[in-house]
Amino acid sequence: MRLLRTNVSLFVMACLCLALSACGKKAADKPSGDAAPGSSGVDEATQQSNIEKSKQFVDRVFNKGDVSAIDELVSPDFVEHDPSPGQEPGIAGFKKMVTQWRAAFPDQNTTIDDIFASGDKVVIRSTMSGTNSGPMMGTPATNKAVKVEGIDIIRIKDGKAVEHWGQMDLGAMMTQLGMMPPPGGGSGKGDGAAKTDGAANGGAAKSDGAAKADTAPKTDGAKGH
Repeated sequence: MRLLRTNVSLFVMACLCLALSACGKKAADKPSGDAAPGSSGVDEATQQSNIEKSKQFVDRVFNKGDVSAIDELVSPDFVEHDPSPGQEPGIAGFKKMVTQWRAAFPDQNTTIDDIFASGDKVVIRSTMSGTNSGPMMGTPATNKAVKVEGIDIIRIKDGKAVEHWGQMDLGAMMTQLGMMPPPGGGSGKGDGAAKTDGAANGGAAKSDGAAKADTAPKTDGAKGH
């Protein structure tokens, strides 16, 4: 009886081992639900191609004002997630925005400071410089130069941009154009502080002089008496 129990126990243990082994194999064969960051089935060659297309877009569309290149590099189903004020949706709205931007800054030049690909997306850190010699958002030209930084994320499919997210330092641009005061009052506040210090110093000097003037008569008076 004891031998029978032992055999049964060994049989059960063997079955459990086989079951665990099978589960482990299935888990190893099953793709992980949490893919590595940036992985989307896009190979390295495609990522490099997406980077080059993004560089072309910046140079041809924004720097050279070639709006016709948009049809070549942007999908008809393009979605802008961070539109400019009043920008219409889709590729038509994007073309209009580029045309208006180039009119406001005809000499604009965007320099790519950093660019890399992650999956089907390309990330660009850039600096835009130019002179506001044309109207912008209903405001007359200021003829002032600006230099602002920005970040863009572009999702590319089949060689064309299909989505865009972007942020530009508009506060810095508005300040440089004179359309809003610098944060904290800028240099004006500093000048005011300098004047206050000067007044304080002057006041101190005056007080010292007054003190000396008050002391001198008393000394002279003492000698006279």
